[in-house]
Amino acid sequence: MDNSFIDSILRRANRTMLRNSILVLTIIAVLVVLSWRYWLNFFAGPLPMTHAQLIAITDLGSQTRYYVTITGTIQDTGYQLVSHDSNGSNEKVEANFGALPLQDKFMIVKTSDATFKNTYTGPLMDVSADVNQHVVAGVERDTPDLKGSFLPFMLDATADFRVPGYVALVVGGVALLLSLRAVLTTFARGTNPASHPIMRGLARFGPLDQIKANIDAEAMTPYQTIGATKFTENWVLNTGSMTLNAMRLGDVIWVYKRSRSIAPMAFRRAKHTTCKPSIAMVGGCLLRANKM
Repeated sequence: MDNSFIDSILRRANRTMLRNSILVLTIIAVLVVLSWRYWLNFFAGPLPMTHAQLIAITDLGSQTRYYVTITGTIQDTGYQLVSHDSNGSNEKVEANFGALPLQDKFMIVKTSDATFKNTYTGPLMDVSADVNQHVVAGVERDTPDLKGSFLPFMLDATADFRVPGYVALVVGGVALLLSLRAVLTTFARGTNPASHPIMRGLARFGPLDQIKANIDAEAMTPYQTIGATKFTENWVLNTGSMTLNAMRLGDVIWVYKRSRSIAPMAFRRAKHTTCKPSIAMVGGCLLRANKM
């Protein structure tokens, strides 16, 4: 490519496509790096964890494997997470909270099951402020001897841990493939400019080399510009970051510049009305129904 008008547009279109593709690839890489613990647990699967291993956890944030399977006799705490409809008449139990005995400690287990099972799989997570306030504090209030015996983390078995990963794999996989394809397409168009959509669009006017030379020559002479549209002696050229729309000037029927002015507006209270603020609008006047 040389420094002609058409070639400069082709280079700009290729740079834009390459930059956008690299940006998407970079975002995907950053997201994978930031969530590496999730993906490790996603692909490795749940880790069977003993009671001793659970008690030995001192910092959940440094725990590499937090997607686990636990077993034991889970005791019902009597606390539930309940949702209500808009009018508050119907309620739905979203989750039940149980307590797994671990020697002299207990771990909260959150599940959507109505009756507790002996085995649960899910991610370990810090006990939230709400659970600590309404469940842990409630149990400790009901049974003072248990105060301070609950671990600072819990097992959440209410949802499938892998579902977000499957969604991310589909969305990220499509974005990855499209970005890689765009990168390859950019290099292919760079080595073969005639394959670029801009060049294919110009080919409809006649021999490509002749059309390109004609536009390049006219772009070197003075021309009129309106916004992103250039009017040369024989061409109307509208350029974008990745596009070039060309039309022979002889094919143009009418070109005009449209402008519009908006008169300033403001709110005011009409001097001739005695309307008072209310909740109804009638004829541009706020009205309030008279009480009988």
